[in-house]
Amino acid sequence: ELSRWCYSHELGRSELMRRFGGAVDTLRFDSCRTDEQIRKAVEAAAADEDIMVFTTSSNQMQETLRSAIRYPQIRFFNCSVNLSHKAVQAYYPRMYGVKFLLGALAGGLPMVHTHSFLALFFVSLGFLLYASVRYVRSRSPQRLFYWLLYGGIVCVLAVPQLLTWTFHQAFSSSESTGSFLSLTFNWVNNQGNGTLKDGYFWFYLKNIGLPFLLLLLSLLEKKPSRRFLACGAFLIFIFAEFIRFQPNIYDNNKLFYVWYMLMAIPAADYALALFDRLKGLRSRWAVAVLSVFVFFASGSLSIARECVSSYQLYGADEAEAARYIEENTEEHSVFLTWTEHLNPVSSLAGRTIVCGPDLWLYYHGFQTGERQSEIAAFYADPENHQEVLNKYHVSYIMVGPYERSGLIIDTDSLDTLYPVVFTSENESIRIYQVHPSQEVISVYE
Repeated sequence: ELSRWCYSHELGRSELMRRFGGAVDTLRFDSCRTDEQIRKAVEAAAADEDIMVFTTSSNQMQETLRSAIRYPQIRFFNCSVNLSHKAVQAYYPRMYGVKFLLGALAGGLPMVHTHSFLALFFVSLGFLLYASVRYVRSRSPQRLFYWLLYGGIVCVLAVPQLLTWTFHQAFSSSESTGSFLSLTFNWVNNQGNGTLKDGYFWFYLKNIGLPFLLLLLSLLEKKPSRRFLACGAFLIFIFAEFIRFQPNIYDNNKLFYVWYMLMAIPAADYALALFDRLKGLRSRWAVAVLSVFVFFASGSLSIARECVSSYQLYGADEAEAARYIEENTEEHSVFLTWTEHLNPVSSLAGRTIVCGPDLWLYYHGFQTGERQSEIAAFYADPENHQEVLNKYHVSYIMVGPYERSGLIIDTDSLDTLYPVVFTSENESIRIYQVHPSQEVISVYE
């Protein structure tokens, strides 16, 4: 038997042998799928004068019970739930704590990362559907109970968060962002006029490559482990393929990443099985090496490009300014800067800024346009817009390359009104302190 379930029992048997050495003798019988195979295994155990027999599946319970009646001197154990008998002791792993912990972790995701929760929801729903079908076929209630326990805990924790934050944002609309949810077929391949940029299958084959063919072929084989993963993964795929879950349609890729991660497992499993079937073919190793090259070529090229790239997050002047800010300003000082994404004041020095980038806030319905207009007006005419400093409790004003490139700045007025407390070595960054004589100081009195 090659299943993980039986393998876990084999690990337990091996650990028993390791701990007790020659004090305990064990036998293992593989591939006992039919009643006749089980009966022959028990007969061999009785002939060996064994005192305990473990059968590892609820499907083996009936023959285990017959054997227990036939051999009353042997204690029989069957791995099942709610199938115990006075002649057979049932046992099963304690999964309640595990499912409770998984449910608690999953239930906290909406507040942490909504797309991760959405992907986990679809995956879990697919797994539950698979477990329900297996329950109908096997009449094994434990298959369904643990999924319902997990799902119940998730709902208790997640629903209040979804009602408070997520649903309000997702189902409302505004003139700037529109509605979060809309029907859109084939993700970014849709041109918006009812036509596709590339053919449907060619789009995915071009972007995923050979693994896409392997994952499709892997589903044609009747292997439960592959179909189990596919039920969860393709539920993500179906919804992400037909629904846009945020104003920026490209962000559906956060769902497709999870789909691909799950389906890479059966695709790799199928590739290894295919390699074994080619045994005897002289060129199979050449085919394998070529396939591996195709699998990893694009990713390797992307990593190589990053290794030789000249991207720079922060230069020497930004690091110097951040060091000064960290060592010479109060922890809760407020800085007036422009809306730079990689801002040394907030990112390196950890100080508060009046307004950061709205790259994410915009798509959650938070508007920063008024605040940005006030900042721009102050830099252009500091003398007539000093109320901005008072309004946002500003202690320092920063003028750096990003401010100069995105704003009109009256540096002469700034030099006249506020003392310069820091100038970088290359003079690309200046920091002004809002003087105590200014009206802004009244905020703290």
